[in-house]
Amino acid sequence: MATAAPPPGYVAPGHPHYQHRQMPRLGPFNPNKTHDDPERWICIYPAYLNSKKSIQEGRRIPKDKAVDTPTFEEMKMVLDDAKVDYILERKFYSRERSKELPYIGRFRIHLKDKEGEFI
Repeated sequence: MATAAPPPGYVAPGHPHYQHRQMPRLGPFNPNKTHDDPERWICIYPAYLNSKKSIQEGRRIPKDKAVDTPTFEEMKMVLDDAKVDYILERKFYSRERSKELPYIGRFRIHLKDKEGEFI
């Protein structure tokens, strides 16, 4: 059985022109939803990984594993290279003092399957 040709304009994941899915409409948290639903995906802000921030300022990982002032563009490139499914939201971290463009962005990352096991 032959496979169907991709539709015109189709760009495969991993290609430089590939754009991730559009922002789906997210509803309120519901414990009955599975980990495949975007409402249950893990949320990460660039501030969580910033080595220049203290824990009180929002860093969530050890300083020796953190990155010097990560931006959402850098995080997006890493997630694209790893071929991880994610949604980039236009949100600011509440502890972030600067509201400039490099500090914007919250990533919802799909890390678990329906049963809650890591992918």
